[in-house]
Amino acid sequence: MLRIRISFVQMINFMKRKSFISAFSLILLMILMLQTRKKLDVQANSLYLAQFVSECDQNCLDVEKDLLKLAWKNRLNADMMEKSITNEGDLEIFYKLCKTIYVEKRTITFGILGGSASRTRENPTYYSTVAVFVEKLFNVNVEIVNRAIGGMPSVVSAYCLQSMLNVSNIDILLVEFAINDNVAASDIRGRSIEDLIRHFNSLPFREQPFIIFANLISTRILYDPETPNCFNVEEEYFNPVARYYNVAAVSWKRTICDKTHQNLTGFQPSDLSSSDMNHPSENGHLQLGYMISYLLLKLYKSYKPAKITSDFKVHDSPYVKNTSSTNVPLDSRVWLAHPACFIIKHDFEERCNNENNNIHICLEEMRGFEIEKERAKVILVNKDTRGFLKFHCSIDEDMFNLQKRLRVGFTFIMDTEILSPKIIQLKIFYKNISYLSENVDLPPHKYHIGQTFESRPVDLIAREFYVVIQPVNNKTNAFNLNLLALLVGLEDDIDKN
Repeated sequence: MLRIRISFVQMINFMKRKSFISAFSLILLMILMLQTRKKLDVQANSLYLAQFVSECDQNCLDVEKDLLKLAWKNRLNADMMEKSITNEGDLEIFYKLCKTIYVEKRTITFGILGGSASRTRENPTYYSTVAVFVEKLFNVNVEIVNRAIGGMPSVVSAYCLQSMLNVSNIDILLVEFAINDNVAASDIRGRSIEDLIRHFNSLPFREQPFIIFANLISTRILYDPETPNCFNVEEEYFNPVARYYNVAAVSWKRTICDKTHQNLTGFQPSDLSSSDMNHPSENGHLQLGYMISYLLLKLYKSYKPAKITSDFKVHDSPYVKNTSSTNVPLDSRVWLAHPACFIIKHDFEERCNNENNNIHICLEEMRGFEIEKERAKVILVNKDTRGFLKFHCSIDEDMFNLQKRLRVGFTFIMDTEILSPKIIQLKIFYKNISYLSENVDLPPHKYHIGQTFESRPVDLIAREFYVVIQPVNNKTNAFNLNLLALLVGLEDDIDKN
């Protein structure tokens, strides 16, 4: 290649000296030289990709053989794992990831969003099982960023995504909310998982990870004789959302539900359920992990880098995402746009949420509250009957010029079961302008189940405002508020018809 470049230069200099070339001819020669160099680069890069293809073919066979052998030990075969796949997901994003790995051979980062099933002490877990598989399949290291919070439905992640994860660094995201969303409040149940996916879809394409719904089910439902079809939030909301937004989805119960009710060997409660009859056992985690791994293997085998030239671009893929219909929400209750939050675990130390949020929230004043930590949960607990929290909020100017209507909410969790309603005062104001002042009735609920309240819409006059949260404590209403996050979201003004 070097000799070619030198010969071109020598030829041009010679022809200049002899006056045998015009300016136009010189341009043509330069174009020819560049095209020649580009063809050589393409050939070199094609050979580079080919060495991975030749190595990977046998590696894929070995990895597949190991996966089927391990799955068989947990009473799964290929047909059962195939049945667990309810949607294959966005192949354009997956192929983009494959190409990046081929070229860069870099570490793959897994993100985990979910509830206590994803914070379990079980070892191995479903996500660690998938991580080991991906390391073998791609021959790269895998890093896991776990942001699951016990007892929390998907609404917290829908608001707090930018505070919980640096999304641009996540390659594969496992979303596990089917257990907790099944018992979420009726105004949030099913809606918040769509809010979360719409948040991802609003990001630049290059920052969007390959998302997989890792759908577990409470083992109480799995073995309940009154629910032989194991119906839950998965069929009602998660699967429709997965199909509508083309999100990959894997269902644990779809494969094993009928077998648990037939009392088949290997599917007894002691085999698949933990002692609380709510969370899956180690075997249950392994089964879901193998199912997700099978999906990734299936998609990987459909990726043919040998047929893709080195100048391949993601948008050259025949599997181009259809976004023409996804501007309209599937669920008419969806309203959340540009969500932001102040989540105690990630933002308390700096007293402000991070710069990725379009709405900046800072804890300006705190009285009578103390911070407490419990595994993945970090909360503010009021220890004084006169305690309150005051937050200062500011919307980006460009965003405020487009949208001025918002709602404010908060997520809390109780350390004891609440048998009677409790009251929290919520105020939204700025200087002498009062946008909202109301007493929020907290309904009775169970111990360690996260609850979320959202206010009615308010129309702002200025882009700055304050939020005050204060438990109303008296002789009949004394309780401790364990605050997990303050939530703020602008209303989406899209036409839902």
